[in-house]
Amino acid sequence: MKKKKMKTADYPLSENHNDSIFSKNGVKLSDLTLESLLNGSVRDEDIQISAETLKYQSQISHNAGRKPLGYNFERAAEMVNIPNELIMEIYEKLRPGRSKNRDELLSYANLLRNKYRAPLLADFILEAANVYKKRGLYRTRF
Repeated sequence: MKKKKMKTADYPLSENHNDSIFSKNGVKLSDLTLESLLNGSVRDEDIQISAETLKYQSQISHNAGRKPLGYNFERAAEMVNIPNELIMEIYEKLRPGRSKNRDELLSYANLLRNKYRAPLLADFILEAANVYKKRGLYRTRF
């Protein structure tokens, strides 16, 4: 799909732009069928959502006045190119009492910002690191 502004009327994308939406690997949404999965022409990796599609969802959410949802889609778009193992590792460290200290979370924020070009996620973790410090959530609980 060409870069364009999405409006609320474009939702749902699967109905209104089915032939213009692609997976992370470039497979057309209309080609992602149960039959193609069963016959092996589409693999599990081919069904991952693309950052572009998530950004379109963000635009639609913002235009519908659902700004928090829109920001979630923007952060999700940044996650597309981050390994799942790292996402789960960071998720675990964001649970209260799981990080040793603020520096541990800051190192994840720096990694996301510099290696994965994910500034929104880095800012989110930085915000969490500051809140955890303020609320004393770095205590080791487990």
